[in-house]
Amino acid sequence: MVSKRLINYIREDLKSHDKEEIKKILVEQGYPEELADNAIKDAVEASEQEKGTKIKEEQKEKGNIKKLEEERESKKEQLNTKAEESKKKLKGLKKKTIENARKNSKVLILILIMIILGASFFVFKDFFDDMFYGIATKKSNKCDMISDYWERDNCYEKIALETKNADICYKIGDKDLRFHCIGVLNFDLSLCELIEKQGIKDWCYEDIALETGNVDICYKTGEGDLRLYCIGVLNLDLSLCELIEEQGIKDWCYEDIALETENISICYKIQDNDLNLACVGIINFNSSSCELIEKQKVKNWCYERIAERKENN
Repeated sequence: MVSKRLINYIREDLKSHDKEEIKKILVEQGYPEELADNAIKDAVEASEQEKGTKIKEEQKEKGNIKKLEEERESKKEQLNTKAEESKKKLKGLKKKTIENARKNSKVLILILIMIILGASFFVFKDFFDDMFYGIATKKSNKCDMISDYWERDNCYEKIALETKNADICYKIGDKDLRFHCIGVLNFDLSLCELIEKQGIKDWCYEDIALETGNVDICYKTGEGDLRLYCIGVLNLDLSLCELIEEQGIKDWCYEDIALETENISICYKIQDNDLNLACVGIINFNSSSCELIEKQKVKNWCYERIAERKENN
C-alpha cells in the first residue's frame, strides 16, 4: 500500500519534474519499480481528483460570494431608505419647530441647533452611513477613522475574526485580505486559492490549518519556513521549529508551542526580547512582564492574551 506521505511528496514534485524523473529518483532511493509506478499513478489521480473538486468548490464559492454581495447591497439599500425617511422626518420636524418658535424664544435656539445638525448629517452622509453600519456590527466603527488603508483593513479583519462576523470582512478594501477573512471564518480553502499575493495565500492556508487542526492543509503553503511552522505548531514539534531559517517565524513557532503546552522553558528559546517577555508573562498570568515590552503591538497582544486566559480559566 502506498503511503499518503509518499503520494503527497510526489504530488509536490510533479509541479517541477516529469514522471520519469520522479520514478528514477524513487528507484535510486530504494523504492521498487512497481511501488514507484503505483505511487506516481496514485499521485496523478489524486491531483486530478483534487483539481476537479477544487473547480467545483470554486464555482460553488463564487455563487456564495455573489449571494453575499447581493445581501450586502440589499442592506445598503435598506440603510439608504432609512436615511431618506430620517431626512423627511427631520424636514417635517424643522418646519413644525419654526412655527412654534414664534411663541417661544427657547424653541428658536433649538431650531438653530437642529439646522446645524441636519446640515452636517447630509453633507457627511457617506461618513455617517459607514459609521451607522459600524455601530450595527457592534465594534468595527472604531476602524472607520483610521487613515492608513492597510491598517484600517487589518482592523476590520481583526474584529471580524474576533466576533466571527463575516459581514465585517466586506468592509475590507484589499481583495486578497477580504478573501482571507471570509475564507478563514468559513474554513473555505477555495477562497485561499483565489488570493493573488502568495504571502497572504500561504497565511490563509496556515490559519485554516491551525483553526481546524488539519496538518494536511499545511502542505498547501509554499515550501519553507511557513510550512515548517504550521506543521511544527500543530504537532507541537520543537525539532521543526529548529529547522526554520527566518528568526522571526522561528520565534513564533516556539511561542505558540510554549503557550499551547504552558511550558515556560520553551519561552527561553525565543531570541526576540519582547516575544520572550510576552511568552513568560502570558503563561504566568503576569501583566508586569507586558509592561517591560517595547513594541506596542506586542505589548497590547500580551495584555489581551492574559485577559483571555483569565476569562477561560
